[in-house]
Amino acid sequence: MPTLLLIDWEGAGWPLVHRLLDDGDLPHLAQLNQRAVIGPLTVPPPIQPWSVSTTLATGRLAIDHGILTPQAVDGSGLQPASSASLKAPFLWQILAARGRRSAAINWPLSYPAQAQAGLIVSDAFFQTRRSGGQLRPPPAHSAYPVQWQTRFARLRRHAAELSPAILRELIPDAGEHDWSSDARMGPLAVHQATTLSVADVALACLQDVRPDCLAVRFSAPATLIPLLFQAPPPFGQALRAVFQSLDRILGQLLEAAAPDSHVLLVSGYRVKAQRPSSARSLASRRDWYQDQGFLCAAGPRVQPRASLMGASVLDIVPTALRICRLDPGADMPGRVLNEILDIPAAPSMITSWNSCLPSSPPVAESEVLRGLLLESGQLAAPDLDRHAQAQALATAVSLAAAGRTGPALDMLERLGEQSRIDDPEYWRLLAHLSLDQDSGDEARLRQMVSELDRCGGTRFDGRLLHARIESRLGRHQQALDRLFESLAEFPENPTLHLYIGREYEHCGRPEDACQAYRNALQCAPGHHLSQLALARILLDMAQFEQALEAALDAVASRFNSAQAHWLLGQALEANGNDAHAAEAYSACLKLAPGLTEAHQRLLELYGPGRLDQADKLRQQQAAYGQLMAARAVRQAT
Repeated sequence: MPTLLLIDWEGAGWPLVHRLLDDGDLPHLAQLNQRAVIGPLTVPPPIQPWSVSTTLATGRLAIDHGILTPQAVDGSGLQPASSASLKAPFLWQILAARGRRSAAINWPLSYPAQAQAGLIVSDAFFQTRRSGGQLRPPPAHSAYPVQWQTRFARLRRHAAELSPAILRELIPDAGEHDWSSDARMGPLAVHQATTLSVADVALACLQDVRPDCLAVRFSAPATLIPLLFQAPPPFGQALRAVFQSLDRILGQLLEAAAPDSHVLLVSGYRVKAQRPSSARSLASRRDWYQDQGFLCAAGPRVQPRASLMGASVLDIVPTALRICRLDPGADMPGRVLNEILDIPAAPSMITSWNSCLPSSPPVAESEVLRGLLLESGQLAAPDLDRHAQAQALATAVSLAAAGRTGPALDMLERLGEQSRIDDPEYWRLLAHLSLDQDSGDEARLRQMVSELDRCGGTRFDGRLLHARIESRLGRHQQALDRLFESLAEFPENPTLHLYIGREYEHCGRPEDACQAYRNALQCAPGHHLSQLALARILLDMAQFEQALEAALDAVASRFNSAQAHWLLGQALEANGNDAHAAEAYSACLKLAPGLTEAHQRLLELYGPGRLDQADKLRQQQAAYGQLMAARAVRQAT
């Protein structure tokens, strides 16, 4: 079987990588791209480094894999999360359980390294400390099997061991710069030493182990982008040099792998380049990490130049499993990216791969765990109460992102009853979910906005929520006035244009609403909610061809959106394409089985006088009957 390389440039993000590609700074990636598919990835919140990395490597939502925050509670109290915190298996654990040679290098939550998981060289292995002028050995259980820990130990580098030539590659115009007084040089040297160590271990692994799957993570972008972005001389070109180094390593890995290898080069999120240095709270640090990762896929089963259809971080593991000729688990919310693969699509026959999760991991060293958390840039909750708040808030965020707004709102309300909350994200989310669920009176909603202001919420958030409250009370002109007041200060914000469009609809001004949604998409071409709103208003205005284009854009930006497929089905049906409309409604029901309207549309489409497909009509009648019977039982109880 051809080797699968899963390479994570953590925190790199699509906008920066795209720009570096266009500038010619990544020649190996550009060469790979000639036979690849490349494009942006979305990521479900919470967008925190360890949570996203675990979602990427397990194919599961944070509420399912268990890494909602970087800490966990065990018998000794509050500790940084470790491999013992996982509730879902990594890709390499699934492959190892099916007899495939798998290897994982430098991934978060891989320490302590567990048996029955293939070859593991954890992130703890690359922690380098010196004592008496000598490099300390790696911590116990930082690699498995143990003999590989000894063999690879010689490949670890300390920042002090980097040669002047390596440093000049990063900062060619350094001259007589005084390094001792510059705070940037230490982190730059440390991360370059780690990058080279990870690369050397990965190359040795390809040569000596010849794995069926090698998953390797390079964490330098996540830390160095904010440190070096727009830095003054002599660091002006250092960030570019860091990516050029990663690009050279990519070329080495591709050369060391078999010619028919598959490659999935990914970044699960992008780290914010410009951020305040005083961000010392969990709430402010949360804003450092944002959507817009990327995927570059290549290999004999990848169709070059195919279009990614709304790809998500959740789709990486299902796609990797299909490349390895295994089915994704039915409990994985992502999908196989069939549009880029030359592999026959097939329904999953596996309910879950959770049985592949190793049990009873070795005991971790607390000092090692604390070091890993510190190096990740994530802040630790100071006590159990703050951790419980952070955990509950992250759970609510994950539930809301999965469309489970009712349980998310219930969790937030219970949290507020138990303790005083000083996190602006809590009050912002609580207010928006309360409005979405039509919960709370005006006084309670205004109180939420006041609490948001008290906790340091932005002026933008406050104005938007006040506008939504005015709309909720039926005062749509007042809502528009507030929105346009914000628009004068934030003219490029797509969310404002989206809500302006909604208010125009309430005022009976569909043409103005349509233009507002188009304005939102001019500000952010992939803004999914605006794409949905535009498709819907165009359907209402009987502009069916334009509605079809808008619905196709919505599906392309987020393929796992049931609403996008529902609108696409309506647009196709309005344009007289019943067969493809039925496919769109079927795709909608796979994502939202309880959507009654989609069942009803399929019943009509499969019936006499339309598609006249008796077998599918009977199947749909049975499915609809089961849905309605289950609903009746729930209502009765």
